[in-house]
Amino acid sequence: MSGDRDGDGRWLTSGIDPTLPLDAAKSLIDHVDQSLPFACREMMAMGKPMIVSDTGGLPENLTPGEGGWLVPPGGHGYIAQLLMLLLCNPSEVERAGAAARAKSEAEFSLQTFAARTEAVYVECLSRVSPLAAEKDLVQRMARGRTASSAS
Repeated sequence: MSGDRDGDGRWLTSGIDPTLPLDAAKSLIDHVDQSLPFACREMMAMGKPMIVSDTGGLPENLTPGEGGWLVPPGGHGYIAQLLMLLLCNPSEVERAGAAARAKSEAEFSLQTFAARTEAVYVECLSRVSPLAAEKDLVQRMARGRTASSAS
């Protein structure tokens, strides 16, 4: 594309910056095998809107239209249309990036992960009778003493 750019490198000729949807395009993840999509969550933490394939664990990371967009697996035509839409709506890319960051902070932070993991342990322990748990602990401690005294 030829034309003039402003001081920040934005295109002036058409009034549309063709680089604006690149944040979303750089965040395009189309993997069938990704069951726990760390890359998606990392991009969200950086405030990047996501375009993800509606497969595996990817859709669990975002609410369509909020922090990104779901596309059918291999839906290249759909992706092209979405990128054109985003090209014409740069504020949508910015809004979705902010929403992705907010969701990342609320649902995928270390504090949230630790609190949810602890809740699972507490739930599991609440299902074990206190006597059985105590007996198991004593047995494990005895095995540990036996193993350490044998060495």
